[in-house]
Amino acid sequence: MRVNLGLLAANVIVVVLTATGVVARADDPKPVEPFTNSIGMRMIPIPAGSFVMGEMNPVSKEMAGPGQTERGNYDELPVHKVTILGSYYVSETEVTAEQFRQFRPGYGGPEVSKPYAAGISWTEASAFCRWLSDKEGKAYRLPTEAEWEYACRGGAQTPFWSGTTPPKDDVNPFGLKNIHSGVGEWCSDWYGPYPYEDQVDPVGPASGMTRVIRGGGIEVHPPNKGLTAEAEARDMLGYYGVPLGGCPAFYRRSANRASLMPNCPRPGADPPLQHFVGFRVAQGAAPGTKLLRRETPWPMQGVKQTKVSVTAGPEAGKPYLKVRPMLPIPPENCPEAAITAAGINPGVMGHNHSGGITVCPNGDLFMVSFSCTMRISESSSSSTMMCTRLRYGAEEWDTPDVFADVADLNDQSGLVWTDKDTVWFFGGGRFFGPGEQVEGNVPFRYCRSTDSGATWSELMVPAITGPVGSFTAQPISSAFRGPDGAIFFGMDGAGAASLLWMSKDEGETWEDTGGRTFARHTAFVVLKDQRILLGSKPAAGANPLEERADILWHRLSAYQRHAAGRHEDARRDGGLVRRRGRNLAREATCSGHAA
Repeated sequence: MRVNLGLLAANVIVVVLTATGVVARADDPKPVEPFTNSIGMRMIPIPAGSFVMGEMNPVSKEMAGPGQTERGNYDELPVHKVTILGSYYVSETEVTAEQFRQFRPGYGGPEVSKPYAAGISWTEASAFCRWLSDKEGKAYRLPTEAEWEYACRGGAQTPFWSGTTPPKDDVNPFGLKNIHSGVGEWCSDWYGPYPYEDQVDPVGPASGMTRVIRGGGIEVHPPNKGLTAEAEARDMLGYYGVPLGGCPAFYRRSANRASLMPNCPRPGADPPLQHFVGFRVAQGAAPGTKLLRRETPWPMQGVKQTKVSVTAGPEAGKPYLKVRPMLPIPPENCPEAAITAAGINPGVMGHNHSGGITVCPNGDLFMVSFSCTMRISESSSSSTMMCTRLRYGAEEWDTPDVFADVADLNDQSGLVWTDKDTVWFFGGGRFFGPGEQVEGNVPFRYCRSTDSGATWSELMVPAITGPVGSFTAQPISSAFRGPDGAIFFGMDGAGAASLLWMSKDEGETWEDTGGRTFARHTAFVVLKDQRILLGSKPAAGANPLEERADILWHRLSAYQRHAAGRHEDARRDGGLVRRRGRNLAREATCSGHAA
């Protein structure tokens, strides 16, 4: 069925709602007929109207989603009525590679997305819209998240405009193509939770860590042969070994929400990191709605800014034991129903793992870990990063809340580090970027706070220079500055190994230092003589003596040689470290002291 666009457009009611701060858009002239612009884009008119935003339908197992709720993911609730006051145009398809090259000559893009442009950052997609606006003298922009879902649905309230299953001929009643089958598409909004109230022309929160993506999965998930067929289908999405738009139906629903760091891929990376997100454009005046206040997680509210030096411990001569559980039950080891009933954010789930803890400049302890449901793999796309805080002088940790959620992308392994007045967060997440979990994948994301974790910058992806060895995208445990001021932090390598990332320019660029430890989850501590104390999880099958060899010593200068690319030195140093570690472990065992 096709919608009579002329009839709908003729009945647009333009209203000014001063009580809510919403100003109707000026539609001059009102979109009625499609037109083709100067770079060959066919623009489709979308009439004003109302719809229910969010997933109001049961989601079947055949859609192969993560099974977080019976109706999509937690971030698609609550469902709420949205009114779009003014008509607007949306491009019939995503921006093509040919059209994008008129803005950025020399653009190539991933083969799998062609003829459409992909691997475009939100920042550059927005710049493209400004360029096109200047070129034509018309207002081009990214659609808001609400405009995108309204246009996608084409008047339907089912999971897809075509009903309960994805369409075979993906041309919706408004005339938009590839809306359920193309590349993921940037929207203008910061990603954040839905309000409970009905909305008019919503434009999202005023700030955030990631920007909204609609229309497809964004992971690149290699097949895991150790999983059952059902579990593999549930965990797998994105474009690994599947045709464009071939990710599971769950991630292509009208209501599905994804998000990504707006600067990804980041200029300056060599080679540039890649993904499979593109965009389509809207044309027409932007809504005049006021941005929503960003919802602040509970552990970031009411944070005192008085600096406290936490150096004194209990009296050495007195026994001391004080237990302060970071995560009570619920949420820990609890089903989703119990977590929700306790009033905890449903983005905090029953399995919370690999947490990082730091002492903030104000004396508070701040913890971030990744969170997933008990029955789903830690590599699932539905995981989030949660946080909690033990305030200076308090007896109990704060109620946990969601710290960050790169929606529809695996969030994993948090590292937090206090560097003078700045608190850094480094987070990982598997299966993002081309190829398997080796060179080319996006290894980590990071942000900073200068007020003891009360507010944070947007998440960033690293601009990486130089060769990169194999890794697993899991920052672990520790970060520090070298004697020359360079920043180092630890992350898992491939298999039973760990590595150090280094930045000499305060996080502007990063490089793999080249060396690897001989065990997983290595923690690094710089000693007073500039040697590094390493502590690691032993490799599977290690004997008891080799387990004690996880306490190793290494000189910082060796890591600087690694960064210079002297891999022969690195291998030689590594062998000496391993032998020395075994000798130290043997001495510790014989003397009866724990290593």
